[in-house]
Amino acid sequence: MQNELENNFKTWQAKIHKGNEPEPEILNLFNEKLFTTHCFPFEKITPQGDVIPYESIFSSKDHNGVLSNGYRKLLKINPDDDKSSRNIPKGLENYVFTYLGIHQPYYARKNDGKIGLNSKPFGIFVKNPLLSIETEKFPHNHASRRDVGKNNDDVDQKKTDLEFLLPKDARLLMAYQVCNDPDHNCSPSQLERFWHYYGNNGFWNDGEYATNSWKKKAEFRFFERLKLEDIEAVLWPIWLDEIDGVEEKYSRTYDDLKIYSRKLTKIKFITYDLDLRKPEICFVEASYLALAYYFQKGIFPDSAQLAKLILS
Repeated sequence: MQNELENNFKTWQAKIHKGNEPEPEILNLFNEKLFTTHCFPFEKITPQGDVIPYESIFSSKDHNGVLSNGYRKLLKINPDDDKSSRNIPKGLENYVFTYLGIHQPYYARKNDGKIGLNSKPFGIFVKNPLLSIETEKFPHNHASRRDVGKNNDDVDQKKTDLEFLLPKDARLLMAYQVCNDPDHNCSPSQLERFWHYYGNNGFWNDGEYATNSWKKKAEFRFFERLKLEDIEAVLWPIWLDEIDGVEEKYSRTYDDLKIYSRKLTKIKFITYDLDLRKPEICFVEASYLALAYYFQKGIFPDSAQLAKLILS
C-alpha cells in the first residue's frame, strides 16, 4: 500500500510540475508549519435531541476528541448524528477528515429550522509535523490530493485510487501546486500564491473562490478519531445572544471557555467575535488571522482580534 501511495505522488508531481520549484520558505510552510483543519458546529440535531459537540469533544471521558461517523456507530454514540452533506465516500466512514487549508465554513451556511443553528462554527488546528511527528503517521493517518467526494469535479471518480497519498507527500505536492498551478497565479510572489491556496477573507470576497476553493486542497484522514493530544488550538466563537430581537448577553461559550481552558492547558483556545449576520466571513477571517499570527510569532494568539491588531 505504501508503495502505491508513493507512486501516486510521483504521478501527480510529474503532471503538476511545470518547471517552477517551491522556494525554501514555501517548502518550510507546507512540510512543517501548516496545520490541517477540522470544523464542527455549536449544535447538532440527533434523534435523541440536540447536542453540543464541544461537550463531548473536550470531555474527560474515554471516548473524547472528534470521532468518525463509523466509530460513533460502533460505540453507539449519536450514531445518526448530523448526516453530512459532504457525502462521505464509501469505505471512508471510519475516518475523521481535515483539510490542508483554511477552515471550511460549511457549518456557517446551514440553517435547519432554528435561528442560528449550525451558523456558529468552531475550528480545530491539528498539530503540524513541527509539533508532533506522530499525528500524521501512516497508516493511522493518510491523505489525498483532493477531497474525493463525488461533488468534487476536480477528481475523476473512476480513478479515485490515484488520489491517495502519504501525508508528507500530500504536503509536498501542494507546495508544487502553489508555484505551478495557474489557478494560484494571483501574484509573482510564492507567498501570496500560498495564501491564495490557504485562503483569507480578501480572497473570500470572490464568490467563486469562496464556493470552490475547497476542491483544490489536500485532504487528510485520521482513523476513527482525532485525539485531544492531536489538537493544538481551537477557534472558539463568542457572540451576543438575542431575545425578541434585543441583544441580551454573551453566548454560553463565553463562560464554558473558562472551564475548558483551565482544564485543557495544552490546547490553545482562540476566541473570535462571531457576528451572526455574517458568520462565514467572521470564521474565515479568524482562521486566516490565527495562522498568520502563528507564522509570525511561533504561537497562536489569545484571540483573532489580538492577531488582527498585531498584524495590521
